Amino acid sequence: MADTTPVVRPPLRVQLRRRRWLGWLLFAVTWLAGAAHAQTPTEDLARLHARARTLDIAHSRAWLGLLHMRSGGPSEVRGQDFFLSADGQHDPQAELDATLASWFAPVPPLSLPNAPTELTTQDDVDDNGRVRPSSMHPICRFPARAMYLTEQLDMSGVTLPSIRCPRAERFFARVGARSVTLVFSGYHLSAPASAFGHTFLRLNKRLDAGQGKELELLDQAVDFAADVDTGNPLVYALKGMTGAFPGVFHVLPYYYKVREYNDFESRDLWEFDLDIAPDRVGLLVAHIWELGWSYAPYYYASGNCAYHILALLDAVVPRLALTEKLSWPVLPVHAVQQVAAAQGLVRGVRFRPSTRRQFENRIADLSGTEQAAVADLARDPSATLSQFAPPRQAAVLDASADLVDLRNARELIFEPHHPVHVLRRTLLERRAELAIPSPDLPDVLPENERVDAAHKTRRLGIAGAFDGGAGVMLDARINMHDWADSPTGYPQLGRIEFLAVRAGWMSQPNRLVIDRADLLHVATLLPVDRFRMKPSWQFRVGADQRMDRVCAGCILGTAQISGGLTLATSARAFAGYVMTDVFLQAGPHAAALWPWVPVGLQAGGLAGIRWELHNRAVLTASVALRYAANQMRGWVTAWDTKLRWRWTDTVSLGLEGVGADAAWRSSCSAYWY
Repeated sequence: MADTTPVVRPPLRVQLRRRRWLGWLLFAVTWLAGAAHAQTPTEDLARLHARARTLDIAHSRAWLGLLHMRSGGPSEVRGQDFFLSADGQHDPQAELDATLASWFAPVPPLSLPNAPTELTTQDDVDDNGRVRPSSMHPICRFPARAMYLTEQLDMSGVTLPSIRCPRAERFFARVGARSVTLVFSGYHLSAPASAFGHTFLRLNKRLDAGQGKELELLDQAVDFAADVDTGNPLVYALKGMTGAFPGVFHVLPYYYKVREYNDFESRDLWEFDLDIAPDRVGLLVAHIWELGWSYAPYYYASGNCAYHILALLDAVVPRLALTEKLSWPVLPVHAVQQVAAAQGLVRGVRFRPSTRRQFENRIADLSGTEQAAVADLARDPSATLSQFAPPRQAAVLDASADLVDLRNARELIFEPHHPVHVLRRTLLERRAELAIPSPDLPDVLPENERVDAAHKTRRLGIAGAFDGGAGVMLDARINMHDWADSPTGYPQLGRIEFLAVRAGWMSQPNRLVIDRADLLHVATLLPVDRFRMKPSWQFRVGADQRMDRVCAGCILGTAQISGGLTLATSARAFAGYVMTDVFLQAGPHAAALWPWVPVGLQAGGLAGIRWELHNRAVLTASVALRYAANQMRGWVTAWDTKLRWRWTDTVSLGLEGVGADAAWRSSCSAYWY
């Protein structure tokens, strides 16, 4: 049901709407708790109940959003501290009635007008040092509800007890938000919890965000994350998929998030400034305060950061209905795409490069000799630079200091006595002696990497296939990206696919053919150079129909693990890799290691290339040579090649070939994203 509008607006409110949202909020709370009663509380409450039911407030999209209720279901928020009614988690009318009634509740000591600002008794905090909600008046606990209901209801003739909300006031003053930015942190394939990226909000102290990156560091970030209690990856995955972790909102300075993502993990940050009215920003901050005592089950593929950040925006701007447009699984990139697609919501996009990208920009104009000097200085800060002119010495020293920061981000912050501090200080002292200003790094938005321009994660495909006979192949993928897809908005040399199937019917032989059925396929190519020597790797688990002579035509469970080295051009348009490769097969038809163990093993090598022929065309090719260590011992080969062209934003065309030993299959495909 559409949101209703108030019948009467108090004159003072009309005047105060022109002020900053904080002043409006404090006025609203104070006004609610105004003077002594002209009527009995029972009469006032009856009047509010009648008005609310007449307008059907309980079933308005805004009220349901504040309770985090979707599609007629129960609230997604757990914890009794978020509800005033025993049935509030399931019944929005009961929670509305309880909220209105709570306004007339007795005033706790800390909420009295003359109460001290700070906590004075141990009864105000629990065993973990957290504030007890019971120590505050319900209006102080739920200021967003109070703001919304006073907007919708005619409050004339209704008075409430005089109260104060010192804790809420301090929170609002600390945040001081006047605008909101959605932040997307890039993909971090080396960590399963961060492989799909991350989204959070930044609450800006300025109406016009982007007035300076240093000022932005003082803003507050709003993050939704799982409260993890295990380091075991298998237990983590199980709990994350089943909602066993509580997900909680955190409010912390933005520079903590920049340090975590930009510095520690070398992840770029994309910032989308949102066009949300200041009074709605105030409502957002008030609602975040309301959520501070509760939690929502964290589901890795649905109730995650992306979903709950959009739910926050829906709660304060219900017309957006961002969460209603999501489908399973929900990924952080989906949050960005939904926000970007909302008409007029994004008013500006900015880019905050990671420490690694800043370093790469710094060395881009250095010669090979100068880059070698950078590496030497990062090991020995007293290394000679006499062979370079002073301006070039400055450039080399700048790059070497950045390299030390890149390699030792955690030690520089958390280990004050680590030897790297001496190394870095010596470099900076040498740099200061030159008295030459450092040039500003290019502040350019990389348009070809914009995450809001990325292809959709779901993909459907159809292909005409030929292997001596004709056939049709169908392709389906839940998410997200492979090396032949357009790289815009995704890791250029990264691959992450979940629930991807390619199967069809071939006339010769007249049978079902399964090219692959991957549960998960994750890979990343990390080019090696003098500054980074990390291995590239690949992991795949699923099933496929083998084409090699060991088990031709068998449909087997498959697990593949690969690791090796990658070389790439400076822009990474071309990358070549060589890896060792271990291939496990399982199933009743596997040529097993032993007759009673249905598991086969192949081990060998894998080599391939990825080549961006054009910003819309990508060629990939790989060949593997493995030794089958099972009952049919011997060498087997496998190859795979793809050429894919992004025709439009939603359609790609491709040519593919796959083979093993003497068998092969080619196809011409069309994909819809």
